[in-house]
Amino acid sequence: MFKSDLVETISLFNEAERARLLDFLRSPYCNPNYENQEPIRLLELIFQILDARRPAELQKETLYTLVFPGQNPVRNKLEKLFSSTLKIVRQFLTSEYQQKNKHANWALLAEIEFFREKGEYPICERLYGKLRDWQKQDTPWDYDDYLFNWEIERHKQILRNEIYQKKDDQNILSALSALETLYLSQRHFYTFYLHTLQQITPILDEAELKQLRASVAMPNNTIYLHSAESKLFRAAIDMMQNNGAAPDIVFHFLEELEAHWNALNDMAKTTSKPLP
Repeated sequence: MFKSDLVETISLFNEAERARLLDFLRSPYCNPNYENQEPIRLLELIFQILDARRPAELQKETLYTLVFPGQNPVRNKLEKLFSSTLKIVRQFLTSEYQQKNKHANWALLAEIEFFREKGEYPICERLYGKLRDWQKQDTPWDYDDYLFNWEIERHKQILRNEIYQKKDDQNILSALSALETLYLSQRHFYTFYLHTLQQITPILDEAELKQLRASVAMPNNTIYLHSAESKLFRAAIDMMQNNGAAPDIVFHFLEELEAHWNALNDMAKTTSKPLP
């Protein structure tokens, strides 16, 4: 019993995760069988046993008397409880992952979807204005940003299809552009990563390396409109293609970055405390 998937999984939980798991089980929104106290009792007992470092108490016979005090043994009853509890724990882990990996503006997109399904298209358009403000911000994006940008345009195209389903004026260019930027951001990331590994431990022959270098270029795409990203990307391409100007590009970028940071600190000194 000590080697069960349930014990191995929850033994990795910290105190905060344990508390959220028990809250998850007690919630009627998250757990349809929230009134059943046996999974909660089982988890609390396992946590106590793990904390006390008493693995012997996780043996089947001992654990049965702790989980079902005063009850006669029933074949496979404890095993079924372990199985059903593990299923709930996995649902909790899925929920945790989704929450951690949702973009900060995801709630706004979910709100738009709610109004779209209700046919309240003017409200959707108004809320999309807030997302457009985010899309126009001159800040570097990471993978989550590119993915969320694609989700915005994908959902927007669904909305357009419903609004203009009887007209012939749909425009999917923004959705295609968002998909392209998502692809390019990851395509170039892994290309540069592979090239870096090649410098440490060669894994590609000369023909493959030549093909890899030829696969990257400076695209005319919104992904590279930001000056900082554009210069770093330009330097990365030059380095891959053995261009001697690459170090100068990097150093010039770092000088601009330092000047920008100093300007921010000067601004902060006049308003509050210096930036860390």
